[in-house]
Amino acid sequence: MAASTRAQTYFVDDDQCCALVGPVMVVVARQEPSRELVNMADTCVTALERKYRGKLALMVVIKSEVSPPSEEARSRIKDAMRTCERAIGVGAIVVEGHGFIATAMRSALSMMLFVVRPKFPVKVFNLVDEGASHICGALDRDADLTGASLAQAVRDLRAAYDAGTLRSLYK
Repeated sequence: MAASTRAQTYFVDDDQCCALVGPVMVVVARQEPSRELVNMADTCVTALERKYRGKLALMVVIKSEVSPPSEEARSRIKDAMRTCERAIGVGAIVVEGHGFIATAMRSALSMMLFVVRPKFPVKVFNLVDEGASHICGALDRDADLTGASLAQAVRDLRAAYDAGTLRSLYK
């Protein structure tokens, strides 16, 4: 795996993790975002800005079983989006799953994005591969990072997270 497609983990707890994969900040959420994760967003964006020039990206992967965000969580999401606006040029939110619950969650997130109105375009998807392809197409970089390699890096990140072996490299 090329260095640009290996995840550098910045934050891990029981409910979410955050890692950088090339010029993409990837968040995997099992629950609504914590204050610690929102605070880590600034650190991750700064790390991306130092390493990459040009457009950067945000990809959030959410299991469909996660409840729609509470009012407090919506405020945290808004804060995180505002932090990302200084450098992120494109975003994708992936709500995995099919059926009513997953569709309702995607709809709720789309409406929340309409209210939050981040200064960068964010699309909602139901598959990691679709979100990764969208991001890599929008980044328009001549690099090792492709939609397929980003999707694989996210799968590897999730496998380590689900197995409980993921550790933060950030100190």
